[in-house]
Amino acid sequence: MDESTSNTDYGITFGGQELKLEAYCDADYAGDIDTRRSTTGYVFILGGGAISWSSRLQPTVAMSTTEAEYMAAAYAIKEALWLRTLLTKMGLEQDTITSCADNQSAIKLLKNPVFTMRSKHIDVIYHFARERVIRKDITFEYVSTDKMVADGLTKPLPTAKLDYCRTAMGVETLKGQ
Repeated sequence: MDESTSNTDYGITFGGQELKLEAYCDADYAGDIDTRRSTTGYVFILGGGAISWSSRLQPTVAMSTTEAEYMAAAYAIKEALWLRTLLTKMGLEQDTITSCADNQSAIKLLKNPVFTMRSKHIDVIYHFARERVIRKDITFEYVSTDKMVADGLTKPLPTAKLDYCRTAMGVETLKGQ
């Protein structure tokens, strides 16, 4: 954002894109310096613009990056299921929703119904996420961190990365329109 553009000059734009829900979820591990809780961020994009997003501290301290990302996925799945129901009622049927995540260990944990000693400590409340993946309500695909759109909701970013995230969410300057 250049110095002559303020936040009020931006808006979400839609159009020119397929009406298929895109999802991105991410977490910053132990990013809050006072509590060491992680921040969950997710964004859902439809028709080229963000229709739902969240950025909030997780309610408990994650013991690992994998756990923080797994918890972020659980929150994103809840929102995805609600959005799918809403969009279906609006006549925009959504099949399996694909969410992009940048932590391969969390993706493996979501897809693998076997507990390991390293994942046993993850609270049971988040395991509904795995159930939804098994039921094929949602799938997770790996996306590299440099393509993680939800990064803009979890941590401070360099200008170039913030611009990438903003543009991917359909947030554009409205000056001159």
